[in-house]
Amino acid sequence: MNMESMTEGKKETFSPEDSCTGGGSVFAVQSEILRRFKDVYELFPGSFSIMNAGGKLIAWNRYMRDVIIGRPEGEMSDVDGMRAIHPDDRDFVMQQFSAVISLGADKTGEARVLVGGGPEYTWRAITGRKIEVDGEPCVLAIGIDITERQRLESLQALHLRMLELAEASSIEELVRIALDEAEQMTGSAIGFCTFITEELNNEPVQVWSTNASNHFRHAGMGEARHPILRLSHLWDDVIKTKQLVIHNDYPSLRKRSGLPVGHDMVIRALVIPLMKSGEVTAIFGICNKAAAYTEADAGTASRIADCLWGIVTRKLAEQSEQRMQEQLQQSQKIELLGQLAGGIAHDFNNMLSVTLGYTEILLESIPETHPFFEGLEAIRRSTERSANLTSQLLSFARKQLRQMQVINVNEEVAVMLPILKSALGESIQCNCKPAIDAVRVWMDPTQFDQILTNLCLNARDAIGHSGTITIATGVKHVETSDIRSGFPCLLPGIYVSISVTDTGTGIKAHDLPHIFEPFYTTKEVGEGSGLGLSTVYGIARQNNGCVECWTEAGSGSSFTVYLPRYAKQESTTVDTTPELHGKTTGSTILVVEDEPDILQLVTRFLENQGHRVLTAEDAETALAMVRDRQLPLKLLVSDVVLPGMNGVDMNQELRKEIPELKTLFMSGYAPERIRQHGAFEEGVNFIQKPFAMKAFLKLIHDILEN
Repeated sequence: MNMESMTEGKKETFSPEDSCTGGGSVFAVQSEILRRFKDVYELFPGSFSIMNAGGKLIAWNRYMRDVIIGRPEGEMSDVDGMRAIHPDDRDFVMQQFSAVISLGADKTGEARVLVGGGPEYTWRAITGRKIEVDGEPCVLAIGIDITERQRLESLQALHLRMLELAEASSIEELVRIALDEAEQMTGSAIGFCTFITEELNNEPVQVWSTNASNHFRHAGMGEARHPILRLSHLWDDVIKTKQLVIHNDYPSLRKRSGLPVGHDMVIRALVIPLMKSGEVTAIFGICNKAAAYTEADAGTASRIADCLWGIVTRKLAEQSEQRMQEQLQQSQKIELLGQLAGGIAHDFNNMLSVTLGYTEILLESIPETHPFFEGLEAIRRSTERSANLTSQLLSFARKQLRQMQVINVNEEVAVMLPILKSALGESIQCNCKPAIDAVRVWMDPTQFDQILTNLCLNARDAIGHSGTITIATGVKHVETSDIRSGFPCLLPGIYVSISVTDTGTGIKAHDLPHIFEPFYTTKEVGEGSGLGLSTVYGIARQNNGCVECWTEAGSGSSFTVYLPRYAKQESTTVDTTPELHGKTTGSTILVVEDEPDILQLVTRFLENQGHRVLTAEDAETALAMVRDRQLPLKLLVSDVVLPGMNGVDMNQELRKEIPELKTLFMSGYAPERIRQHGAFEEGVNFIQKPFAMKAFLKLIHDILEN
């Protein structure tokens, strides 16, 4: 309550002839004279009253009688004037009244005065002066309605206060301040604000006034246990009409639900829709005023709600901009990681090429019974796993070229299972339920591994300490009717399903619509990038599939990826390294590679197959060699990135000399870096380092043969 202090006034002496007698320092009058001049003070635009030392009314004007007291003329005698003062202000006003009587000092101040006996009230500026009526001390009081001025001053003060607090305060704190003010200015008992849409992100979806929160705490309910208001039908009329609604007889309205057991009855309510882009975004409301809500209350609450919403929407916009900046920084960070990954991949792949190549040569040169055979085989397997790690690094940076092939889903899951169990930890059990039917898909194996890994790691984070993850595969026939009913895939057909189910905490309702959005995460800062599920979603869509999520709070979640089933029959051909003979051997091949160890390795591969091999470490040397010797080249094998002129430009120059020249590019760089040099034009052959000897020789054979 805001009260201005009473001010000390100067005593004055009045001695009007014939109407009053001089009493020294106070105005003295006879009651008969007051009655004779009643028509004069009836004209006063505010309240006029005279009370004796006990507070009883002995004179009043029509305004005082009809508006303030609310009684007929015959019932006004001996009315206690102090009963017209609001209970919260009554003690203070009585103190000032006593001071006027005892000290004879004028007092002026502001107080709430009941209208018609209450509970409605208005703010009034009241001036009190001591007079004597028939020799008895009394107080003459004049009051002027200042409710509108008080309201505007309070609203202005609130606006300035909220502007000052906007930057340092959360949205929840700002909403609570506005609710407290609306509650106080309208005499309400409850204030609430609930967000219909997910505007607050990680903020609460409903906020209560301080008074309501205290009530919940004392009643043992707790705010957290209160039902989410936007999920009930309490305020359907507000959402439907998009207009302010007043209910002064709330219990009589039908089909009202949503109040929990033990909740106080909502008797009256004033509810305001908060709009954004023409839709109701939030609801601001006050309840249980002692008297009926009026248009004045509606105006006051609307002004407060508008003030709040202007600040909140600005703050939400700032938060949105901040999130976009953070996402941009995250994207730039990932881009830098991608560039770093590309550089690491190049050097690492070159080293792995040498290790893998010479290991395969040694394995070809000794029998399986040789004491070194098992050790060399272990080196080969370890090198291949290292190559897979490089591939995963490029996948993380989204710079991995898709290499489509038929995948037996059950077999791929079985291969991945030991790796996944290691990543999940000993406290989490991982089970697999493979489908009986043939489940094959046409996609990049690396992308399949990404899907499985991301879903399992997401399930691990949802479980926390201990629990179970179940990986299941199956086949689903999707009909057109299924799609019309909301199934997420775009086309009917037969799909292979890969589901990952956990026994974690489940996903909250307000998080569920956002789980596939890039950068959206419910984890603490630094604990998650928000890219896991968005990557799964993107890969599924890229391969003409979809993702479905089921979740239940406290029971866990299940993510199912649907990918089109590969229907063609698998080839029964086993020989992937055909015998090389005829025109595919004895060809002249130019190898250009700036890494000496790889140059020597590739040369050895080709020479062992009977080819004549020429070598160069840069493009300029290779071009000079061809022009000087007029060589009958059949094939160019070149790294893409070379010192000086790159491999692509060198190939174009050589084709001017030898138009029928065939080419095979190789590189340890990420495909994105290679594309900068134009190597991925249609019909261009390419092999990614590190490569197995058999795969390399088969590709050489195919190029020369075709």
